[in-house]
Amino acid sequence: LKRIDLFVLSTTLTFCHPRSVAMAVGSKTVAVLAAGCWLAVTAGQQHLEGAGCHGDPSCAAGDETGLLQKMAVQERAVATDGADGTQKEKFWFAPPARQMVVEFAKYFSYTGHLKVSGSMSVDGTGLLKSAAQTIGWNLYGVDPACWTVPSGVKNACGIHIHKGQSCYADAEGHYWNSTLVPDDPWATVTYNSFGLWTLGTAKVITGLTNYQVLNHTMIVHDSTGARIACGIIIPATLQVPAMTPYFSYTGNLKVSGGADVYGFGVTNTAGQYLKWSFTGVDPKCKNGASNTPNSCGVHIHQGMNCSGNALGHYWNKTTFGTDPWATVNYKADMSWNGKFVTVSHDAVVTGFENTIVNGHTMIVHDYSGGRISCGIIAPHKEVTNAFVKYFTYRGELNVSGYITVTGSGVLGEAAQHLAWDLAGVDPACSAPPAPDANPNACGIHIHAG
Repeated sequence: LKRIDLFVLSTTLTFCHPRSVAMAVGSKTVAVLAAGCWLAVTAGQQHLEGAGCHGDPSCAAGDETGLLQKMAVQERAVATDGADGTQKEKFWFAPPARQMVVEFAKYFSYTGHLKVSGSMSVDGTGLLKSAAQTIGWNLYGVDPACWTVPSGVKNACGIHIHKGQSCYADAEGHYWNSTLVPDDPWATVTYNSFGLWTLGTAKVITGLTNYQVLNHTMIVHDSTGARIACGIIIPATLQVPAMTPYFSYTGNLKVSGGADVYGFGVTNTAGQYLKWSFTGVDPKCKNGASNTPNSCGVHIHQGMNCSGNALGHYWNKTTFGTDPWATVNYKADMSWNGKFVTVSHDAVVTGFENTIVNGHTMIVHDYSGGRISCGIIAPHKEVTNAFVKYFTYRGELNVSGYITVTGSGVLGEAAQHLAWDLAGVDPACSAPPAPDANPNACGIHIHAG
């Protein structure tokens, strides 16, 4: 080993359709892997052009939200092998799927003085009976009486995922798969406080994947077991990986580039922080927007596909009566190649968590306010990190490892790039299948299930 360079890949988490990925060995499907969330070593890879919609009626209807779940911040090493100089990627650890609770609000019926702040991570591992969430917290404003957890008091000093999906209403009961895990796994999950502060982790076998807990409530309890704070489990970051001309646009502007969509807040503080970089925008926007509605705008819209009407701006109209997108716009600058670009950012309080805006359209407008370009808010890089044998497979092969799925493009150019590092596959696949073999021999495919 001649050289090791350590660096950090910093993207964040998200969710999308709970698509399964089937692993075929020989001509039989032998394993199904869960929606997981981290970047893998590229031991094998294949690019699938336009693979997102084949045989999927919901996708054909315009649902382009992507795949699986998004990856977490991680470390990897790039090393040069001393023998042949070939660079090989190796990970120091295997981070699991990660979602976040970015902020807390008082529980809707709580009238006490405690006010919890801070954030939490929710890391997913396993599948079926082994599926679990490892929750990590760094919170301030918790009950100082939880220095010691009272014995015999139900939910005292607890931190739990609940069935509910809103912090405006009853969070309902604890959330787990009672078919796979008969007893409530949250009953013993508690925190210890140091004054008003608590820091800790807990692994909870719930029988649920991280996709299944997305958008559910995280509830913090006091020493009496009362619910004092509520947060929502979200993908902290989404992306718009590509743009395409708006379906009815006939002008000559062609926008390219993309955007990051960071989630913040909860209930009436929830919103999106947009960070965009677009080329080919309207040069008339060089001095900013006019007084015309939507002039030089960059907005999230209600629509969920770029093949039709994107509908109006998207925000929680129950919470806010005024359109928060009305003042969000860009300025165009000329780049070295003569094209007009915009690189900017804006925070927009929409009343929606990131789970709600995922899959919706991002629209770029020209100086007149017309819609010129469309992209889909979606995951960018996801990973599957747990396998079980396919439900009908009775053989001895036992697949383990992980597969990453990186999304790109939009509409007809939408694609998934698969990269995998797997063990336990069919040794007969050391050579390519014969021309007359089963079409699925040695395949790794995303399925409709």
